[in-house]
Amino acid sequence: MRKIKFRGKCLETGEWIYGCLLQTEHDGTFIVEDAEATNFHGDGTELYATAFRAVHPDSVGQYIGIEDKHGNEIYEGANVKYQVIRY
Repeated sequence: MRKIKFRGKCLETGEWIYGCLLQTEHDGTFIVEDAEATNFHGDGTELYATAFRAVHPDSVGQYIGIEDKHGNEIYEGANVKYQVIRY
């Protein structure tokens, strides 16, 4: 089974943020950076995360489950170069 993971460009710094996607109707789009280290709590109707960062909604892409030849994860919307090898 592949990892369900997202990335997005941070609104504050412009750097890529990796983790779980959190989108709200009014507050924006966020990436929860490290879900295992994040404290989630709620009352059954609301969920609060203590470590998340706002990202540009148009920059969000989901991990597609494969890596490039250098072992880097590939995300939706990434520009990749490839070479066709004919036998």
